[in-house]
Amino acid sequence: MKRLTIGVELAAQPSVLFLDEPTSGLDAHSAKVIMDGVRKVADSGRTVVCTIHQPSSDVFFLFDSLLLLKRGGEMVFFGELDNAQPDDRECGHLIDYFEAIPEVARLPEGQNPATWMLECIGAGVAGAGEKTVTNTTVDVDFVVHFRESVEQQALINGLNQPGVTSPSPDLPELVFTSNRAASSMTQLRMLVGRFLTIYWRTPSYNVTRLMISLCLGIAFGLVLLNGEYTSYQGLNAAVGVIFMTTQYNGITAYVGTLPFTGHERESYYRERASQTYNALWYFIGATFAEIPYIFFSGFLFTVFFYPLMGFTSVTTWVLYWINLSLFILMQTYLGQLFIYALPTVEVAAIVGVLINASSCFSPASTHPLDPSRSDTCGFITSPHSGIRFLSSYPFYLATAPKTRRSMRLPRRTSM
Repeated sequence: MKRLTIGVELAAQPSVLFLDEPTSGLDAHSAKVIMDGVRKVADSGRTVVCTIHQPSSDVFFLFDSLLLLKRGGEMVFFGELDNAQPDDRECGHLIDYFEAIPEVARLPEGQNPATWMLECIGAGVAGAGEKTVTNTTVDVDFVVHFRESVEQQALINGLNQPGVTSPSPDLPELVFTSNRAASSMTQLRMLVGRFLTIYWRTPSYNVTRLMISLCLGIAFGLVLLNGEYTSYQGLNAAVGVIFMTTQYNGITAYVGTLPFTGHERESYYRERASQTYNALWYFIGATFAEIPYIFFSGFLFTVFFYPLMGFTSVTTWVLYWINLSLFILMQTYLGQLFIYALPTVEVAAIVGVLINASSCFSPASTHPLDPSRSDTCGFITSPHSGIRFLSSYPFYLATAPKTRRSMRLPRRTSM
């Protein structure tokens, strides 16, 4: 599990890897295996910052540098563990530093330097099979000793180098010409691919709406199976069925996209705050990924509903499918818009109810003899044009010219 967690962090190719107690809860062998892997990560050129307590000698010898803190968080030692060649002793620099303090007992042969240094500063607990090196507390202020040491002065000199904590006069100022390193086309390509992958990996969302479209097409197609549209009553019934199916498909798409888009909104706000990408390409990717699924759901509906209603024209079938798919796509985009514009999913759902309730003013649900203001309300509602096309064009091509003239509705009379 420890290796899996570290592997997940390495998947992002970080330049600096932070590990908090990677050997906690492990035996000596497992801890050595984990730290051998961490050592390989460090050898690959990455910086590894690791907190560790009471390590075994095998684990301790894997580190390059040590930051030793006493109780209270004060620094007792910071520097390389080993001396430069030809001194090949393990932790030679650390041992020489503490043994140079007169009050500190020398490290016995074969003892763990990690245990020894912790006992020197009064923070050690001997591990299993290890003997306590010091029996009395050393009366030395290790914090003051380090502040006066050569190691502290070397640390300060390193921090005062130009380009570390202050600008370097020999190097040009680092200026970013753009908020984002990737080009616009790279952002667009990555975001479109990301959303296509997300949609492909969310079958619960896509399969549900495909099955709903299929069931709606069969159920409403059977309502007027092979209906006759040569009378006003038959034509009016068919228009009502088309109106209902169009609204059901649109409302289903609107309601279905709310929780899905709301879930993605959290990551969008986080990534947008860090200027990961341009918001324009994000919304283009989100809208583009919907197109194939919307058109396929419209295809499943039309391929059953259209012939069951008694229509036979292939041209009208294609136009009906495209127009219905565009209407569903519009409802889906409205859902995405309100999710990002409004604070919660619930508020977006309420606004969607009000928007879709305005379809009662659309031409399919109003009679030509109604007051003229209903036409005005119908014109400004979002489903107006789509429902008008779906309710009229199939009958326009399915009926003969003489039949259309005989079925002409009465003109509007002034009130």
